[in-house]
Amino acid sequence: APKLTDEKMVQLAQEYMREMKITDTQYIIVRHRDREHPHVHIVFNRIDNNGKTISDKNDMYRNEQVCKKLKAKHELYFAKGKEQVKQYRLKEPDKSKYEIYTAVKNEIGKSRNWQQLQYRLAEKGITIQFKRKGQTDEIQGISFFKGEYTFKGSEIDRSFSFSKLDRYFGDAGMNVVESQQQTAFAHIREQIPTRSNAESSFISGSLGLFSASPSPVDEEPNLNLRKKKKKKKQLKL
Repeated sequence: APKLTDEKMVQLAQEYMREMKITDTQYIIVRHRDREHPHVHIVFNRIDNNGKTISDKNDMYRNEQVCKKLKAKHELYFAKGKEQVKQYRLKEPDKSKYEIYTAVKNEIGKSRNWQQLQYRLAEKGITIQFKRKGQTDEIQGISFFKGEYTFKGSEIDRSFSFSKLDRYFGDAGMNVVESQQQTAFAHIREQIPTRSNAESSFISGSLGLFSASPSPVDEEPNLNLRKKKKKKKQLKL
């Protein structure tokens, strides 16, 4: 019989939950067989049976410490990584997530900047979207799209945050992102129609309507009026 039976796995999972202060709440434990090493997934309700929220403060740090403790206590070992996953056995959305992981891992080393990485991933049906901070140009996050599924970089792998991926490219990374934005603005400006010569002539001509200078047509009635006045004076004499 294998060392890690279903019963043993449940025991380890429950011990892990107690160490993580995940108690007095609803939960399920599922054994997953998509990898060579045995492992389980835990799904629990963060609102406990008393209506209180189970804290996730320092969750990542506490998880690491608890896993190390259980590893030493039960003589376990850590998995080697995502490369050991049997992807052909995965179902969505995990299937798409691991396909993105594999594609980025394979292509980032061949790319000199973000633009090249985007092009290479696009050939595999994967697109990148950068998240900016408010209305500024500062990039603070990255997401990957494949089919109908979207994942933040850190959801795929901790090393896939924007800041960590950008280190691969150095200064060239941010420059390409900024140049892409400038190119987009330039393209928008090019699409704005310019006034034709006829329109410009009409506008400049129409401004004359508001000019203070009298027109020849305006002067002619005044001359006739002055002539009539002179004739009347002559008759009186």
